[in-house]
Amino acid sequence: MVEEMEEVESVLERMEEEIVNLAMKTGTCEAVAKRYGDAVKALKTLTEGCVKEIEELKAAVNCREKEKQELQSGLKCCRNVIVCVLGVLLFFYFAAA
Repeated sequence: MVEEMEEVESVLERMEEEIVNLAMKTGTCEAVAKRYGDAVKALKTLTEGCVKEIEELKAAVNCREKEKQELQSGLKCCRNVIVCVLGVLLFFYFAAA
């Protein structure tokens, strides 16, 4: 009976040691999870900032595209005026001769 009690005590001691080890491991895991959680939150914030910057860049590109189209249409008008003036000048040059 004494031997059985000693065996039970040793098993209980091992169980207590394992419980303490598990508690330490759990604490370590929680600390690691918290650290990674903070890193994930920081990455999320950084990503949101990048998304805002991308939206601003898209808006700027669209604005520049509209300006480019306006300039192209203005250049086409200038070209048409120059061609018309040259035609009139050639007409008067040959008509005067």
